[in-house]
Amino acid sequence: MRSWITAAGLLLGLAGFVHPALAEPQSLLLVAAGDVELVCDGAECAADATTLCLQPDRDVPKKGTAYEVMREAGTPPALALIGVQADGREIVLPDIVPIGITAERRFLAVRLAVAADVRARFGLAGLKVRVRESVMLVPATEAGDEAAMARLGETLRALRPVAETYLARNAEHVAAARMTHDVVNALPRERFVTYDELEAAWRQATAARARNAAATTEARVRRIARAAVDVCALRGSVAFARRECMGGMHNRIMQDVNYEYWDVVKPGS
Repeated sequence: MRSWITAAGLLLGLAGFVHPALAEPQSLLLVAAGDVELVCDGAECAADATTLCLQPDRDVPKKGTAYEVMREAGTPPALALIGVQADGREIVLPDIVPIGITAERRFLAVRLAVAADVRARFGLAGLKVRVRESVMLVPATEAGDEAAMARLGETLRALRPVAETYLARNAEHVAAARMTHDVVNALPRERFVTYDELEAAWRQATAARARNAAATTEARVRRIARAAVDVCALRGSVAFARRECMGGMHNRIMQDVNYEYWDVVKPGS
């Protein structure tokens, strides 16, 4: 398996990468397949979602860098905004309401957001983003350049199966990262979080996860995610940025998956 992956990396190292000084921000792969619940607070309904960097030789995105979904002909929409009505019924809001996608923590997480008034406009009790597998995100600065997008699309379509190989190889850590993000998203963004609030977010996240994984696999996933919670708990501290701490722990879980993938696609690998 590694031989063909390495060969792909060498080929793309010659054809798909540019000098970092001249590079656009890295393209990303959104790995949060399934539903991402948006939390409404203030003017936005938003949530963080896990990503993997497809292009290590490009510039690391700054927080707030805008992204768009790479659209592929003949495929269904990669993201769908789902409105949840008071009785639990769901409606799809395709393209009616734009989903803002911005870099949140370097190449390891993006923020998905819509305006909070969407709920009132459509009479909704809640909102979530439905994500299908392998959603490629490209910098918004490139999305309007058809020639650049054609070149970028060719590169990313070759890189995506390589990235998916490493995501599958590290499935437990990827699942633990997503569980960690469930905790992050259940915590308030704009103030310190108490120990009790962190524990409540953990209970909410674990109760909401309905996986079909084997019990032993699920137990390992929870152990990895729980270890992140324990680092950030600091029971005796009231004024502590536990949400930011949990985001950092998410990054620690995912960065090794990124680095393992990068090792084979960087030029000279």
